[in-house]
Amino acid sequence: MDLAQLSSVIVNSPSLQRVRLEQLLRFFALAIPLKNNILLAQPSDFATAAPPLILPASVQFFLSSSSGIALDLIQASWDAFKHILWSPTAVHDFGSVLHVPPLMFDDQHGLQYGFTSRTVYPPDQTCTTPTCPRTLKGMRMMHAEQRQCVLYTLAHGALPVYSIHLSCEACQTNYHHNFKVYQGRRTYYGGIPDMLQVGEHRFVERQVVEMWLTLMDTWVSATSCARVYNQSLSQSKDPPATWLVGLKLASEHVWDAFLLYCLLEDALGHEELLIVPHTGTQHDRFMEAVQARNQRMRVEGQPEITHYCNRCTRWYYGSNGKVNQKTSAVVTDGICIGCPCCGQYKCQVPLSSTKDRFCHQHRQLEACCSIVDCPKAIIAGTLTCDDPEHQEIERVHHERGQSRFQLHDHLQRARNIHQPEGGSSSHGRSPALLTNFNDDDEVFFVDDHDPGTQQRQKKVKAKFTRSWTHNEQLAVAPCGIILGRDTMFGAEAISSIAFLKWIFHVESLKPDHIIFDNNCGLAHHVKMDPFFADIGLSVDVFHFKSKHSETDTFCQENCNPAAFPELLGDDGKGWFFNSSVAEQTNAWFGGYHAICREMLGDKYDFFLD
Repeated sequence: MDLAQLSSVIVNSPSLQRVRLEQLLRFFALAIPLKNNILLAQPSDFATAAPPLILPASVQFFLSSSSGIALDLIQASWDAFKHILWSPTAVHDFGSVLHVPPLMFDDQHGLQYGFTSRTVYPPDQTCTTPTCPRTLKGMRMMHAEQRQCVLYTLAHGALPVYSIHLSCEACQTNYHHNFKVYQGRRTYYGGIPDMLQVGEHRFVERQVVEMWLTLMDTWVSATSCARVYNQSLSQSKDPPATWLVGLKLASEHVWDAFLLYCLLEDALGHEELLIVPHTGTQHDRFMEAVQARNQRMRVEGQPEITHYCNRCTRWYYGSNGKVNQKTSAVVTDGICIGCPCCGQYKCQVPLSSTKDRFCHQHRQLEACCSIVDCPKAIIAGTLTCDDPEHQEIERVHHERGQSRFQLHDHLQRARNIHQPEGGSSSHGRSPALLTNFNDDDEVFFVDDHDPGTQQRQKKVKAKFTRSWTHNEQLAVAPCGIILGRDTMFGAEAISSIAFLKWIFHVESLKPDHIIFDNNCGLAHHVKMDPFFADIGLSVDVFHFKSKHSETDTFCQENCNPAAFPELLGDDGKGWFFNSSVAEQTNAWFGGYHAICREMLGDKYDFFLD
């Protein structure tokens, strides 16, 4: 609408000549977002293409209070401009120039009439089920339920908003902003909406979620994302006195937004709709979809598995200028990050809770003594059996983090340093002294009272705490693209490299070279495996020069990178592929250790993938 059209409308409506221009523009900005509210007050068979003749009373009162136009002129303003404001392109036409501050919807203006700066509606007020009787009759849904919610925005912080969901009385389908619910299943509409519902009363703008995803790429945790938003973007507002939902953002909302965004993006890429249970907690609702995606990633591999470029693939051209041969390489290495897992060695059954020590299949081991290889039952209220030595070890374990124990340890080391030659430093030493520990096993030195042995002390291992997976094994292209990964539940053994077989299970995707710091051991292990028959196994340049013996004939003849001309650089100088790329990638990948350390297995795999 240009100025000539505006002038013509006002000339034909003499009563509007008393309205100032800024009031009229504010009326436009306030009326356009209220289309769904106005429509909800109309009969179910109302034709939505044309604007209603009369505005609902609550809308008139709100527009008058917020725009400053006299109440008796609100209907006249609507009569004059309703066709422009009701147009499907009105939001696009006026959205970039008309801005409504959330203040216009505070207790004084909007809330007392039932309006907030954003009202979250389903995308359509007509049931989308093709066979629904109401749909066939062209009738809109009239059963509406309103909830108090919070919308986390980028520009205005945390805003109190109303969320409206509509129910179809004919087919019993419930429609929300992001999804519809039928027979206990939640079906998302497809695509990624502008606002994501991350809880019963929580919505987040898409731009905010994408900001969190970017921050997570730089090792920022969900807790830190929530803290940054609350301190910097929420604008430190208090909710209205009548609002029952707090405005503070929690880390759980960030994680739910992350999961939902990534699942919707994944479904969009596969041209599918995301379908999850509507019942249960928000935490468990997406686990079925997360597990399905994790399984698909194991079967199909990372999307980047088909990647080729001039840094990870060497192309050889014939006299006709066409490629007649190629050489590709993959570098693999492990990085010690992990998640809680079952305390039974190499058990891959996921835990039910991060607080559990054992999975549901090995839960009976909770009743066994925590000293390794001791089968006796524990004493109630403890983690060890009735063996006094084992009880003393548990006592030392509990004291390990206490200041008294640390000071006693300092004193003991001082006595060891200054004791007279041939003297004893026991000074009433406890039967169990901690010498080393890691996340899984703690190692104790215990006095050995067996007269038949010459050793004064023996080692005893105990497992009082939870266990973690050992490491992540990465397969990285020399250009830096991560092609796949696998979780190692035991040590990084030679056999663990077998994960490359399922990553490159498609014959055409197999690399010509696998570079690994222990390929001499791997070559022995897989010498009868046909998968590796046509793959070169060389050690990366750094480890070969510093960690592999020159007298190892097998390693020198079979795993020396110089034995493969295709690995050499142009004119035989330097190296064509970056064989240290896996360790370089590990330096970045290890930054996620603190973020994913307390995740359960399904979420851990989903996050890292």
